[in-house]
Amino acid sequence: MTMNDNYRHVNQEVKNMLLSWEKREPAFDGTIKEGFERRFTVLNERDFQKYVPDELKIEFMNTFNKVAEHIEKGRINDGKRPFNNYIVINLDETYIDEVVEIMKRNGHWG
Repeated sequence: MTMNDNYRHVNQEVKNMLLSWEKREPAFDGTIKEGFERRFTVLNERDFQKYVPDELKIEFMNTFNKVAEHIEKGRINDGKRPFNNYIVINLDETYIDEVVEIMKRNGHWG
């Protein structure tokens, strides 16, 4: 009886993809980012104001500001600007494929 040992012949790109699968972001399932690892956390300010109780907003903002201060100091120590600004685009926008193509052409996708 011969044992199937094809797993040894999987190329490195596939191995890396399979190994990184555990880091994938479940929120991306069913989208063009399925299987991707989350790199950014975005909080919709309107949702925050509408759905979060005032007491929790205060607690969150106190903690968030402390965390942001540590990140800003760390970035400065690394010779970077203290913070970045981003453009956020929902994956369900009708023009998302065009945006992805632009990002790919500029090496910012994947």
